[in-house]
Amino acid sequence: MTTKEFVKAQWKKKSGKSTKYLSHAAPEMAEGMEIKQMINEFKDTLTTEIKDFLSEFNAYHMEMERDFKKITEQITELQQKLERTDNRVNDIEHRVAEIQDEQISQQKRNEDMMFRMKEIETQMDYLESKSRQNNIRIYNVPEKIRGQQHDRFSQ
Repeated sequence: MTTKEFVKAQWKKKSGKSTKYLSHAAPEMAEGMEIKQMINEFKDTLTTEIKDFLSEFNAYHMEMERDFKKITEQITELQQKLERTDNRVNDIEHRVAEIQDEQISQQKRNEDMMFRMKEIETQMDYLESKSRQNNIRIYNVPEKIRGQQHDRFSQ
């Protein structure tokens, strides 16, 4: 299709008028006017499309910024919670270490006390047996002696 045929087809399509006058007029003039009109319409359409695109893009961009801000706030909040949790875990680990040290110390004291208690039991058994070695056993003497009878018995 030549340029003239294209211009004629566009003219007929747009205006619904016959293209007879175009064939009698200077073809360059008709073509130039039609091309300018088509260029202007294209510019207008393109401008409208670009404005629509920019407006949609700006809306999407603003939505993305809001979402990004929310995500950033959530990340900050999570970091703070993680830091607090880390501090609590460190405190708990410190307390557990102290308790373990105290438990080890207490076990040592218990072992020392058990050893000392065994020594004391052994010593007590020894002393008890020694105290019985020099005892005298007396048979057929009543244990309850009252009054003067006690004095007579001890003399």
